[in-house]
Amino acid sequence: MPDQNEPLDLKGALKRAMGDTAFLQMMYDEFQQMLPDNIARMAQACDAREMGLLARQAHQLKGSAANLGANEIAAAALQLEQSANAGAVDQAAATLAALKCAAGTLHTRLCGVDWGALAAADEENTK
Repeated sequence: MPDQNEPLDLKGALKRAMGDTAFLQMMYDEFQQMLPDNIARMAQACDAREMGLLARQAHQLKGSAANLGANEIAAAALQLEQSANAGAVDQAAATLAALKCAAGTLHTRLCGVDWGALAAADEENTK
């Protein structure tokens, strides 16, 4: 069972990517590229008090993040979805700030990944 307290579950994500490190790296790159725009759209929805839209956007982000093992982002997106569904605008705004921090943490963690070593370790484990 993955440690949901760990901000990034690379091992679980690699398993879901069927050991394809290059594919996983590409998925993380794409996720990080779209994340700022997604957060900005959610902030706009929150500012406009469009809680239904915010809940749907947070739900989509939660799923994407969970599949990539980005646990901290998935947890913040879940909290944001719940806040939006409850109509708690102030709580949603605070959660958006936490989501931005989680995005920064993910970026920092991914910058420190040695993808070559990860691929070699996975290859060794599958022998």
